[in-house]
Amino acid sequence: MTILGIPLAILLGILTITSLFTTASFGFVYHYLHKPVFRYHRFFAIFTIFLAIIHAILVINFLQAPSNSEPKQEGQELIIEIKDFAFNPQDITVKKGDKITWINRDSVIHTATSYDNVFDSGNLSEGKSFSYVFSEAGNFEYFCKPHPYMKGKIVVE
Repeated sequence: MTILGIPLAILLGILTITSLFTTASFGFVYHYLHKPVFRYHRFFAIFTIFLAIIHAILVINFLQAPSNSEPKQEGQELIIEIKDFAFNPQDITVKKGDKITWINRDSVIHTATSYDNVFDSGNLSEGKSFSYVFSEAGNFEYFCKPHPYMKGKIVVE
């Protein structure tokens, strides 16, 4: 439901309730006094039913709408494998909000550590992984602490 839809549903609910009371009071007076109090009481009855139907549709749509409290997935997840003493892919370009996950496929410990200390995986043993979400644009060069010749670069657009 849009931002406009919530106040509209509330307004229609108030109009429906007001119209119901008005129509009911006209019907009560007409029934007991046998005099039409207001010559458009049938119009109000039909109008009330119409408002009630519209209000019910808005409420049902509101209840079926996805909640805004659910986490939004802003980016995609990309995998960098650490295998045979190399990052694969070595260089990668991603968008802001993307998540990179490094997975160690070697039997020795590796790290994924940026030169500017933006991220550091710590020691990753075989099969372990580390993820980082890139929220800012820039160039991020990184290396493996135990094997400094292993290097990679991430460009975030």
